Amino acid sequence: LLHGPSHPQRVRDCVCHCAALHKACEAEARFISVCSHELRTPLNAILSYSAFLAEDMEQPADKDGRHSTTSPSRRHSDDLLCLQAAAQSLHQIVENVLAFSTNPSQVRLEGLHTLRPVVDNIFAMARHQGAQRGDDACSCPDFVLDWTNPPGGTGLFLPMDRFRLVVLNLVMNARKFSAAGSRITVACSVVHDSARGANFLETSVSDEGPGVAETDARRVFTPFVRLANSTGVEGVGLGLSICQASVERSGGEIHLDDTYKDGARFVFTLPLAD
Repeated sequence: LLHGPSHPQRVRDCVCHCAALHKACEAEARFISVCSHELRTPLNAILSYSAFLAEDMEQPADKDGRHSTTSPSRRHSDDLLCLQAAAQSLHQIVENVLAFSTNPSQVRLEGLHTLRPVVDNIFAMARHQGAQRGDDACSCPDFVLDWTNPPGGTGLFLPMDRFRLVVLNLVMNARKFSAAGSRITVACSVVHDSARGANFLETSVSDEGPGVAETDARRVFTPFVRLANSTGVEGVGLGLSICQASVERSGGEIHLDDTYKDGARFVFTLPLAD
């Protein structure tokens, strides 16, 4: 390998390859480290609140059959709310990791899916997580569905797991930057790509927050990047890069709509089966 007239060039190639491998290993190590931390937090919450519930169930009622103000009947609803929020957070992280590691050939189009129940559930999760942070109903943004074509109840053949994952990440991201009384809108329509001779579901998620600075637009999908407007906002900068990987591995495309000036709007497409 290192003999002959092209020896210097081969050495340079080897150095470049080694540097690239080293960079990839560092990125993988950072990803694993961040994921481990993110998984540990909701898991600890699940374990803690499960223990609280178990202890409460062991407390007997008084001689008149009444429970104290800290009895299961009074505390279970709050504890279960915390437990559900932690489980949802963990589920989202696990889905993100799986999406990042899934081979494109493993993406499946299984059965007819209706979109409205899925998006309604995502909106409910966003409200639920806001309540867990102490937000009241008045401080929560409005969530809006916009079904141009087809109606929300129409059945479609598409990779629903990817649709759910991407919309969930985009809505949760928009929720972080949305003030009380503002809108987060999910709009869906079926479009035909004449160049590829195929139909796609086009979905946009828009908010009325501060938007993305022009200097940040090019790196908005870069892993672990924290944008200028994210100071004080929780997260590690993985959500949008996971959205991009999920969409592209499904045969679709995603982009930040730079023509939208009222906040931020992300648009993505997913292939539809005939």
